[in-house]
Amino acid sequence: MQSEQLCTKIEILRVIDVDLETTAEKLKARLCLLDGVLQADVNCSAGKIYVEYDPSIVSPEDLKEVVQITTLQFDDNKIIFERGRG
Repeated sequence: MQSEQLCTKIEILRVIDVDLETTAEKLKARLCLLDGVLQADVNCSAGKIYVEYDPSIVSPEDLKEVVQITTLQFDDNKIIFERGRG
């Protein structure tokens, strides 16, 4: 029997000029509600959001949209996709 191998990717969103401490738990919860997101973590002191997800189900743009909607403080220039690892 062959098992399906899940191919996941990790995106690191670098956030500028936003107080993540006030929204960290809400961001994690809302990101994890997206189909295809396996886990999310927020490093407030580094200003980074780490998201492990299945790129066949959810896109980096979807992740960015959730962050923007959740914080209501971001504009397009405040969130930078720093790098992804797969």
